[in-house]
Amino acid sequence: MALFRRDRVGLSIGPNHLSIASAIQRGESVDIRHGAVETLEEGVCRPSPVEKNILQVDRWKRSVRSALDRLPRVKQVTLALPDAAVRMLLLDLQQVPKGEKDLEKLIQWHMEKTFLYPLGASRFSYQVLAREPNRIKILATAVKKEVVEQYEGLDEGQAIEIRRMAPSSFYVFNLFRPWVVRTVGETGHFAFLYFIDQSLTILIFNQGHLSFIRVKESPKKEEGAEESADFLLEELGNSLSFYDSGGNRLQSLTHLFLLLEQPSPEMEARVQEVFHLTPVLLSPSQIIRYFPPSIPESPEWSLRMISAAAAAVGG
Repeated sequence: MALFRRDRVGLSIGPNHLSIASAIQRGESVDIRHGAVETLEEGVCRPSPVEKNILQVDRWKRSVRSALDRLPRVKQVTLALPDAAVRMLLLDLQQVPKGEKDLEKLIQWHMEKTFLYPLGASRFSYQVLAREPNRIKILATAVKKEVVEQYEGLDEGQAIEIRRMAPSSFYVFNLFRPWVVRTVGETGHFAFLYFIDQSLTILIFNQGHLSFIRVKESPKKEEGAEESADFLLEELGNSLSFYDSGGNRLQSLTHLFLLLEQPSPEMEARVQEVFHLTPVLLSPSQIIRYFPPSIPESPEWSLRMISAAAAAVGG
């Protein structure tokens, strides 16, 4: 019974699916004790950093209730938000205010200046990525209050505490990080591409630190593997161009790690040919060691569960 007391619950939300998992981490592997996946009808959820995301509240509540009912009574969850619902910005600051409120105001000012949009009442958080005597590098995130409140109101029938919330791609990358480090080392220069449930996020790391973020929604809900590969390669090219224009040493980028919903057989060859990067396809089977009998052990279900499981053990 002690093992079950250590289980934590993660809930992952996207425009087309929500998944929930009770999981425990064993070294670099994850055991999923309980889990569920609910398909969301089109138009129920539309991730956005500036507007309410839940457009059909009754249908949303039914889907959430159905997922929660398949787990033992849930009191706390770690929430994996759609990346497209979160404003994210890397800041390189020369001077940092001492007070937390003043720092949040400075972060908000930089975010509004970058995104050309007033963030209004938002929940801000930040993480120090690197610190030097006269310089500090910060990863800042902001979620509008009206967006947060929708996601926090999971179930009116019982009080559920949100222990922590962050973009889905962050939780998933942290789950795969040991695999990445074994390939490129602690100070590698590499990219991580996450494309699940109609949302694309590209992260670039240099010297062990996050140095670039780009989030892009897929314009189509249903795509074949070839069309999906074309979209990914185009957006990867755009992202690398943006990264290069920022004065970064693009030529020292070595690897591209990919977690994809529809991997194309030609994807690896095209990445090598076009971008001269070494592609590494990641799979949930590298991480998830055990599935409960109620969940089909298949690549599709593994992809649906990976972000919820990552949130559970990462929160």
